[in-house]
Amino acid sequence: MTKNNFRYWLTRVFQHTHKVDGARVKSPDYSIRFQLHGKRRNVPLKTSDKERAARRARDLYALISEKGWSALDEMRSPTAQEAATPSLSLGAFLDAVAATTDLAEKTWKDYSSSLRRIASEALNVDPHDKYSPKGNWRERVDSIKLSALTPSTVQAWKVSFVNSAEDPETARRRRSSCNSYLRNARALFAPKVLKHLDLSVSNPFAGVDLYPRQSHRYISTIDPETLLANALKNLPHEELKIFLLALMLGLRKKEIDALDWSLVDFERGQIVLRNTKHLRLKSETSGGVLPVDADLLDMLRKWKKKSVQEFVVTASEHEAADGYRCERVFERLYSWLRAQGITAQKPLHELRKEYGALLCKRHGIFAASRLLRHSDIAVTNGHYAASPDGESFTTGLKISDG
Repeated sequence: MTKNNFRYWLTRVFQHTHKVDGARVKSPDYSIRFQLHGKRRNVPLKTSDKERAARRARDLYALISEKGWSALDEMRSPTAQEAATPSLSLGAFLDAVAATTDLAEKTWKDYSSSLRRIASEALNVDPHDKYSPKGNWRERVDSIKLSALTPSTVQAWKVSFVNSAEDPETARRRRSSCNSYLRNARALFAPKVLKHLDLSVSNPFAGVDLYPRQSHRYISTIDPETLLANALKNLPHEELKIFLLALMLGLRKKEIDALDWSLVDFERGQIVLRNTKHLRLKSETSGGVLPVDADLLDMLRKWKKKSVQEFVVTASEHEAADGYRCERVFERLYSWLRAQGITAQKPLHELRKEYGALLCKRHGIFAASRLLRHSDIAVTNGHYAASPDGESFTTGLKISDG
């Protein structure tokens, strides 16, 4: 195989290693070692994609062979680089990725918003800066030069984001949030994403470690029987529907919002969660069959007879396209739940957690994992304590007792 074929260089490009706290750490970017014209030099290829690195090594070898080392030095001088490749803005980078990626819409939104948040906070783009000539926060963030976002600025943001917390519990939550933002943003610089771009991009997240996994073990502060009785007595129908779907079936907000009657199997006494024209499940494992308690099934049957919409929960007004159909109903329920003493940041999700805890207590962690539709038993184990199996796969709460 000749040196004009990039495949020749695939086995010759390499990643430098260096010691960090006594351990060998591999550089994310590839390099190549050339020996030409009586000189031997290591040349950084500034890409973490091996195939792209091999192609650059081939092109650089041809350049040095023909014009000598001075041609490489001239090409890599700051002046030449600025003239050949103007500094890429964050917005231009995101546009380039958006044009070549096949990420799902929600995934793309999470990734791009995380990158914008980190960049804006790391580089002090204040969303409330009324003196900015542009005014628009997103425009100002997108105009940031991507080269200004470096591993050192990201690391400084990471530390500041957590250390500015006012108390230990807030700091714990921020470590989890920080890890989420970092995972999302750095995914845009993964080799499988960058290999489609005709751009030379350095990874600003290289070497930035995540915080150790924070404990998400759920500790119940809810008396579910009392809460259920109060809900049955005081909540209007639509808010009650949401409450019961969350506490007694563990449905997520998006699943409740888009749940239509076709997913309720009255004959078999179950709800079959699957993708529909309205509902896009969180992941491939989020679908499943949920057994419905007989009392709840009777209530659903009565509600269906009176329903004027195809959805289980009736919304009086549609929200914005990127919002929830029943957002106003959700907000009224949140207010009621907080009045009952639920102080969690996401009170509706607290009901899903209570559902998981009740299942774990009665039926064991494997049944809970299946009915919560977690991707892996480890996810369930990280949130709930295991318990012995019970008799049937429901929460054990009784609507008729309320």
